[in-house]
Amino acid sequence: MARRTQTVAVDDGGKMRILVDTRPDGLSLVVGESLHEVNETRGRLVVALLVASAGAVAAVLTLAWWPIRLGLRPLHQVEASASAISDSGLGDQRVQPV
Repeated sequence: MARRTQTVAVDDGGKMRILVDTRPDGLSLVVGESLHEVNETRGRLVVALLVASAGAVAAVLTLAWWPIRLGLRPLHQVEASASAISDSGLGDQRVQPV
């Protein structure tokens, strides 16, 4: 008894998965099922994964923004002090230690 499975195209443009079971007496049993629902489910899964991935990236960027901003605060203070020194000449302005 030989069994084989394969995917075949059908007239409506879809695909079907079939099982061909050849019996010892020479007769063959062919059973098939449309892959339409499988393909629809796969499409919905891809969309769901893309949306979830985009949401995860947005969440990570949002959560990372705050600590990065805190980490850059001393540099902004140095920039402001340097700008004040440049604008007023070399007066009493000093860069504060971090």
